[in-house]
Amino acid sequence: MQASQEKSKRVAPGFVSAERFRLAGTFSIEGLGTSQPKAILDDAVKHDQFIVAEGEQLDDVTIKKIFYDHVVLETPMGSRDIWMEFAQSHTGIVEAVSNQFVSTTGGTNKFGCAKVQENRWQFSRKPLLDYYQALLDEPDRMVAVFDTMKPVRDEQNKITGYVVGLEGEKDFFDAVGLQQGDIVRSVNSVAMTNRRRAESFIDQFLKDKLNAVVLEVERDGKMTKQVYQMQP
Repeated sequence: MQASQEKSKRVAPGFVSAERFRLAGTFSIEGLGTSQPKAILDDAVKHDQFIVAEGEQLDDVTIKKIFYDHVVLETPMGSRDIWMEFAQSHTGIVEAVSNQFVSTTGGTNKFGCAKVQENRWQFSRKPLLDYYQALLDEPDRMVAVFDTMKPVRDEQNKITGYVVGLEGEKDFFDAVGLQQGDIVRSVNSVAMTNRRRAESFIDQFLKDKLNAVVLEVERDGKMTKQVYQMQP
């Protein structure tokens, strides 16, 4: 009986490790001619999101490999693949996960966006691309989007983020949960210290190299994470 209990104690942590994570999305950090894949993992135990690179550890789990639509984790129970909700495995079968999201707003809006949980949204790729093309076709609207995000500077005049000061396209900012006065401090753990960094994430999205975005947003002096998942 005691041996059985000891065995249960040994396997329980591995079982928790294998089941606690869900893949919210992946992206790459570009720089100096290299590209470093990153993954955004939801932790069901700590109720938080973690942005990780290959080789990093979360407790007793090692991130072994990051692909566009899945990651390979090394746990005490062995290797385990975790797939995006919309991804197809190598067998061609769409894998279902236990935390399927349901829209809290009764469906998607014209941007292909639906709020599915507190501080979490899902986007359909095509409507968002169509919206981006519409902005390109009407440059004044694109200017209004960029003018909405105004730089915030510290005492040394260095940019530490971008504050929302609505100049146009209010319906889009409403759709993604950004309010007047919100300060975006980072995107996918990259500090927003210049506009080029934001433009690089837009470029990744256009090239289909990014399927999730995590914004760290300061609102009324408090920091929150807002997660956006991209679906085909």
